[in-house]
Amino acid sequence: MKPICRLYLGLFDSAQKSKRSFDDSIVFALTGVLMSPQFLFRSEPVNPTYQPRLLDNYTLATRLSYFLWGSTPDSLLLAIAESGKLQEPEILKGQVARMLRNPKSFDFVQSFVEQWLGTRALGQTIRPDAKLFPAYWSDEELQGDIRYQPVLFFREIVANDLSLLNLLDSKFTIATKKLQKLYGLNVKPPRGDIGSESPQRIELPEDSHRGGLLGMSAVLAVSSHPQRTSPVLRGKWILDSILGTPPPPPPPNVPALEEPSGAMPHTVRELLTQHRANPVCASCHSRIDPLGFALENYDAVGRWRNEESGRPVDTNGELPDGTKFEGPEQLKAVLLEKKGLFLQNLTNKMLGYALGRGLTLKDSCVVDSIMAEVAANNYSAQTLINSVVMSMPFRYQVGSNPQRQTSNSKGGVTAIRKEGSK
Repeated sequence: MKPICRLYLGLFDSAQKSKRSFDDSIVFALTGVLMSPQFLFRSEPVNPTYQPRLLDNYTLATRLSYFLWGSTPDSLLLAIAESGKLQEPEILKGQVARMLRNPKSFDFVQSFVEQWLGTRALGQTIRPDAKLFPAYWSDEELQGDIRYQPVLFFREIVANDLSLLNLLDSKFTIATKKLQKLYGLNVKPPRGDIGSESPQRIELPEDSHRGGLLGMSAVLAVSSHPQRTSPVLRGKWILDSILGTPPPPPPPNVPALEEPSGAMPHTVRELLTQHRANPVCASCHSRIDPLGFALENYDAVGRWRNEESGRPVDTNGELPDGTKFEGPEQLKAVLLEKKGLFLQNLTNKMLGYALGRGLTLKDSCVVDSIMAEVAANNYSAQTLINSVVMSMPFRYQVGSNPQRQTSNSKGGVTAIRKEGSK
C-alpha cells in the first residue's frame, strides 16, 4: 500500500479508536483527503538538477490540458504523450489547435477573461442600484447576456484567429437581441437567424460606439459605482486592465467625493474638478480621470446618453503628456497608439495564467519574445496562445537549488495552483 493511502487509512483507524461510528470515521478520513495538497493542487515531479529541463510528455500534457481546458488530458493527448512525441513543435501546435476547437476550451476563455477584466464580480460584489436601473434587475437573461458578452467576443477572436487589437476597437461584436436593444442597435440579423435569441456576431454601424471591450456593458458596469458612473474607476480600469500601468494606491485620509447637494444637480465631472483642487489628489487624477471622462456617454450599465443632470455630457480629456481626445472613439484611437503596452499587458496575463503563477523579472525576456512573435503575425490571437505554449517557462521545469531540493524532496512534488493568476 502506498504511503499516502496508509495516511488516510490511519485517519479512519484513529477515529475508530476514539469510539466514533463507522460513518463518522469515513467522513473523518474523507475530510483529510479533501484537505490534502494532493487533492487541492496539481503536482509535478521535482527537477533534481541545477538547470532547466524539458518536461516529460505526461507532465506537459497535463499543463497543456489545464491551460486550455481547465481539466485533465483526454485519451488522445495521453496517447501522444505515451508515444513520446508531444514535445515535437508541430505536434504540440497541432494539439493546441485541436484543443481550441473543442467546446471545452470555453472554460479557458471564460476563466481567463473574467479574471483579466474583473467581470466575474458583476452581479456579485458589484451590483447596479435596483431603483435607478430596474431594467437590469428585471431580466435575468439580460444580466447573463451582459456578463458573457466579453467572453463570447474573446472566444470569437480566438476561434477565428483574429487580431487581438479588436479588443481595443472592432467593427463587429457579439450580442443577443436584448443586448442590441439595450445598446440602441438596429442591426439586420445574419441570414437564417431571424428571430434567434442566441448571441450572434453582428457588424456594427459606424456610429454605434460599441466596438471593442470599452463599449460593453459588463466592462462599464464593473468600473462604475452602483448609483452612478465613475471616471476614476473607469480610468483606473483602463490603466490596469488594458495598459498594465496601474496608478498607485490613494494616499491615506483622502476625502471622499462629495455627492450632489442643493437645488442645482452636479455632474460627476464638476464634482471631480472640485476634488482635484487638492494638490495631493491632482497628481494621480491627472492620469486617471481623462481616460474615464471619455466614457461618460455610457451610464452605469452601459446605455448611451448625451446628457447628465440635464446638461450635455463633457467627454473631453487631456493626458499629462498633452494628448487630447474626446469621447470613446478618440480614446480608442489613443489606446491603439499604445498597442505595445496593451500587448505587453495581455501577454503577461496570458503567460501568468498558463503557468498558474505570477511572473517575475526573469520572465521579461520571454514576454518580449512572445510580443515580437505576435506583432510579426498581425497580432494573431492563436499566435499568442501558441507562443505561450512553446515558451521555455511552459515547456521546461526550473532547476532546484540545494535549499529548494531539500524542502521538496521529501514529498517529491512541486505544487502548482489549479487556477491561473490574474
